[in-house]
Amino acid sequence: MCRATVISLRSPNRADEEHCIMNYGIHLPNSGAFADPELVIEIADLAERSSLESVWVFDHILTPVEVDSKYPFSADGSYHNPATQSYLDALTVLSVVAGRTSRVRLGTRVLIAAYRHPVPLAKQLATLDVLSGGRLTVGVGAGWMREEFDALGVPWERRYSILDEHVALMRNTWMHGTTSFEGKHFRHGHAGFYPQPVQPGQTIPIVVGGTGDRALRQVAEWGDGWAVAVPGTVAPAERISALTERLTTLRRLAEEAGRDPDALRLVGQAPIDAPRQLLEAIADLGVHECDMMLTSGGQAGIEQVETLVQQLADLP
Repeated sequence: MCRATVISLRSPNRADEEHCIMNYGIHLPNSGAFADPELVIEIADLAERSSLESVWVFDHILTPVEVDSKYPFSADGSYHNPATQSYLDALTVLSVVAGRTSRVRLGTRVLIAAYRHPVPLAKQLATLDVLSGGRLTVGVGAGWMREEFDALGVPWERRYSILDEHVALMRNTWMHGTTSFEGKHFRHGHAGFYPQPVQPGQTIPIVVGGTGDRALRQVAEWGDGWAVAVPGTVAPAERISALTERLTTLRRLAEEAGRDPDALRLVGQAPIDAPRQLLEAIADLGVHECDMMLTSGGQAGIEQVETLVQQLADLP
């Protein structure tokens, strides 16, 4: 399913093998134990100077003291981040990074759109796209933490339909400038929304996060791509098996929606110290780009990024 140029990679104990090229980005440490403003800036600057394609940020507004919701990305379904951890605001971080960079793309992975009203959110995103010179990719998702929805007064049961409408409203304002909108959850009168995004079509690419069929249906029906994720499996073979099944489902749903599945952009995610074989297998499934997450903070985190950059520079 390779959709990119094939190159030959040499591993220390293996003969040359051909694998698909996959671009790499870095996840800025805007959350948790590594949420350090200086580290965010230093890694963003390093990404800008290197061959890394993009920088990404997480999004949560608050962390409830007690979380019983099943976390889809851990093996046992538990969420281990304490309520006292820091979450630097996603769009504020990207705004700062936009002012320091001119090349790397900027992305959210993923923005829980339902936590915000879509009109000011559309304005924020359009402004960020303009200020960055058209480098923004918006990853959005319906969300998984019911307790955060409850704390913010957002109806959990409507999260998918709210996300559908968020995206429809935002694209309407971006592409038409002067317009109105009438939906089930949101509406606004005839008004102008300027400036418009500067990317082609006066819009911003939207990739959708999530692992279930409902999320994949959103990718298939209106997404520009999928923020590739698989449920909380650990072993590389299990991850590839789960990802293969999800991609097969996505292709079927896209075809049912009358869309070309090969036109969807696939953005993966992996720990920065992930086994090379896992990354090669992800690339061979047709994933275009992989967002690498730090596993250390401080100077050790910087050294992890420097090592990744050097490894990419050494590729033929």
